[in-house]
Amino acid sequence: MNDCRITIAFPVYNVAAYVERSLCSALDQIFAEPYEVLVIDDRGTDESMAVVRRLQQNHPQGARIRIIEHEQNKGLGEASNTAIDNARGKYLLFLDSDDCLAPDALQILYTKAEDVHAELVIGSYVEVNEQSETLAKHIFADRTIIHPAALVHDYIRHHREPNIHRWNKLFLLSFLRDNNIRCVHRIMEDSVFDFNVRANAGRVVLCHNITLHYLIRENSIMTSVQRTGATDIYAEVYSDIIRQVQELIRTKYRDIPGIYNYYYQRLYGSLLQLRRTAYTPEQKQLFEQAADGCNDFVPSVRSLSLTRYRFVYLWCKWRKRQDCDTFLQGYVNSRKLWGYAMRCLLKLL
Repeated sequence: MNDCRITIAFPVYNVAAYVERSLCSALDQIFAEPYEVLVIDDRGTDESMAVVRRLQQNHPQGARIRIIEHEQNKGLGEASNTAIDNARGKYLLFLDSDDCLAPDALQILYTKAEDVHAELVIGSYVEVNEQSETLAKHIFADRTIIHPAALVHDYIRHHREPNIHRWNKLFLLSFLRDNNIRCVHRIMEDSVFDFNVRANAGRVVLCHNITLHYLIRENSIMTSVQRTGATDIYAEVYSDIIRQVQELIRTKYRDIPGIYNYYYQRLYGSLLQLRRTAYTPEQKQLFEQAADGCNDFVPSVRSLSLTRYRFVYLWCKWRKRQDCDTFLQGYVNSRKLWGYAMRCLLKLL
C-alpha cells in the first residue's frame, strides 16, 4: 500500500470481549483514501488474535489488516513505538482495542489535517460504558493553533488543555519520527510522549466532531488503581515522569516561553495522584524523592507567568519545603485566595 494515507495503530492484548467491535469500527470507515490497520500482537493469552485473524480473512475490508507480532509481551508503550517504527501512512492514529471510531472519523481528521498541513488533529469524544450508555461528552471548539510549541502556548493563554492521551489524535508520522517522539514507560506511557508533542507541534487543529467512543471498563487498569490502590510500578512511573519532564526541559525545551508553567501543571498532575489513590508509605516516599528539588528546578518566580503558579512557587519558598503536601497545599491556598479576591471584588461592585 505505497500510497497509504493513514495507519491506524491497533495494539492487542487480552481484549477478546471487545476487539471485534473495535476492529470493525476501524475497517468500516467512510474514507475513500487508502489506509491500513496495523495490529500489534502484544502476546496476550486469550483469543483476541484469533478474532483478528478471522476478520482479516473474512471481513470485506480484511486486507487492510497488517499484523506485527512482538516476541513477548512489552506493554502498550512499546506497542505504540512499534507502530511509529512500522507505519506506512502519511498520518498515524492510535486506537485502543476496546474503543470504537465514529464511522467518519478518518475522513474528518484527515480533511482537517490536509487543509492546514497540521502536525496534529484532535477530535472530540464521548465516554461510554459497557452497555453503550453515554457517560460524558468532551467537545472541543473548532480552532487552529499555529505557533511554536502550539499547545503549551495555548495552555498559557487560555488555560485549556486537551487530554494527554495518544488516542483520538491524528499525527503526521514524519513529525513524530523527525522529533524522535516515543513512549518511554511501559505504563502511563502517554505522559512523556504528550509532553514532547506539546513542546514540538507548531500546527494543531481541534475539532468539535465526535470521532471516538471511549469505553470506560469496570476492570480497566486505571479503574482498578483508583479503587484498590496503586502498585509499586505505578508509584515508580509517576515519580519518573517528573524526572523525565525535568530532563526534557533542561536539555531541549528551556527556551520555550511558558514551559515552566506547563512543567508546574504536569508536576501538580503527578503529585495529585497521592490524593486519588491509596499509596503505601513506601510508595509515597518515591514521590517525595521525586519532588525534592522540584521547586528549585524553576529558575525564578519570573519564569512563571500564571498567577497561581507564582503563588505556589512563593508558598514553597516561604515554607522552605518542596515536598508533595506543600505543593498541593499551595495549590489549594491559591484557589482560596483567588476566591476571596473575587468575593471582595463583587462586594465592591
